[in-house]
Amino acid sequence: MITAPQEHAPNQASVIAAQLNACLTLQRQACRAQPNPGLQQRQTDLAQLKRLVSENREAIIDAINEDYGSRSRHETLFSEILFVLDSINFVT
Repeated sequence: MITAPQEHAPNQASVIAAQLNACLTLQRQACRAQPNPGLQQRQTDLAQLKRLVSENREAIIDAINEDYGSRSRHETLFSEILFVLDSINFVT
């Protein structure tokens, strides 16, 4: 038997969209509060980005693999993860 979807239950896409919108709002507020961060803040931000990418490497690889529909893990590691980490290391 086929049942009608619940009218008021949020689907996963709308929940994700709301989370992304909330994140974007926070980013805009931070940019307006400090549009030109100093060297120390930029270095701190890059260190945090490096930690985030390093700690979530496998999740990033899995997500990209799912988006591309069977992309090589090694290709993603070299072209996405290591490229970002090496770039951060180069500028810091």
